[in-house]
Amino acid sequence: MGIAKGIDASAMASNIYLTKAQTEITKSVNDFAFNLFDQVRAARLNPSSSNASSSFKQGGSILLSPFSASMALSMAAIGAGGETERQMLSVLGLEGATKAEVAEYCSKMISGLGKADPYVDLKIANSMWINKEFAIKDDYVGRVEKAFDAVVASREFNDATLKEINSWVEKKTDGTIKELLDQFSPDAMVELINALAFDGKWRYAFAGTKKGSFSAANGKKQKVDMMYATGVLSYATQDGWEMLELPYGAGGFLMDVILPPAGAVFDAAKLDSSRWDALRRKMHPCEVNMKIPSFKLLDSHDLIGPLEALGMREAFGPYADFSGISDDKTHITKVDQKTFIEVNETGTKATAATVVEVAKTASSGLEGMDVELEAVNFDADRAFYYVISERSTGAVLFIGQAASF
Repeated sequence: MGIAKGIDASAMASNIYLTKAQTEITKSVNDFAFNLFDQVRAARLNPSSSNASSSFKQGGSILLSPFSASMALSMAAIGAGGETERQMLSVLGLEGATKAEVAEYCSKMISGLGKADPYVDLKIANSMWINKEFAIKDDYVGRVEKAFDAVVASREFNDATLKEINSWVEKKTDGTIKELLDQFSPDAMVELINALAFDGKWRYAFAGTKKGSFSAANGKKQKVDMMYATGVLSYATQDGWEMLELPYGAGGFLMDVILPPAGAVFDAAKLDSSRWDALRRKMHPCEVNMKIPSFKLLDSHDLIGPLEALGMREAFGPYADFSGISDDKTHITKVDQKTFIEVNETGTKATAATVVEVAKTASSGLEGMDVELEAVNFDADRAFYYVISERSTGAVLFIGQAASF
């Protein structure tokens, strides 16, 4: 398993240097990432629950970008006050941070992630679309524009603006997400949007692809395109769980492929941040004979229910306090996300777009090792999880499950 074509083996990733406080924030934000994924997963398993939206399909594969959701919600949070602010920051993993510290952290992550790896094209774009009829505070607009490098536009909220917003999202997600918004909610005043586009080439080349058998989460056998290779990679196992680390480019970004214990009921095998962290600490180089499916997925989520289940409630109701945004009484009416991923022999393309709508409230590297290594087989021939993260900070960009194809 050699270095992939076009990758310079000596190329170095660029670390993102965080303060001690920012490192702790990242850990808490990652807790939010897995907690939100758990709530989305629970809603998918139980579509009749209060957390589920009509767009959810029971069971099956899922792709969520907690990073995109966090960015869009953080833009709203720095305009919140009182109990609304407390709940939002607590759920987002930003509890105890001031609005200035939230802005500084987000700004550093936006800047650092885009430069972390020369072989990974990662683009983070934010925008604020303001209804011309809305009396928004200039100070708030300036803080969002500066901290989130956001494009700010004032428009009439009509069909032409809807088309303009969707075109902006489509462009920023490389054509993969074509219609984030289908309409403006009544009394919509601000649309806060994050778009995330990840395009990473594998550091190590796969030997090829051949047809293989995959056991879906529902127990059914499926024929899939299975990528295969043998080589030295980081691997860990604990309590029957297995994790394989697949680096991109210069190693600045990673995909962790996580297999629950063999024989476990996938729907009951919960992946949380503690499990992921424990497996990461046990990572060691092994001679791995691996098989992993190539796949493509387009997904969508209404995140208000999952966020409410985590404790972010006031932002969506009549008592919401967004006095930092406007003197008008407002609340969040929409937190929608669309995601896309394609994994093949070349690498991974993954995108996400999240919109937070605020409306008026009527009267939210391993080469060159000369040691004997443990030989392991890693067959992702049954339902598995995957996490895409940045190496130096551990910041989670995407979490997904491949439950069926």
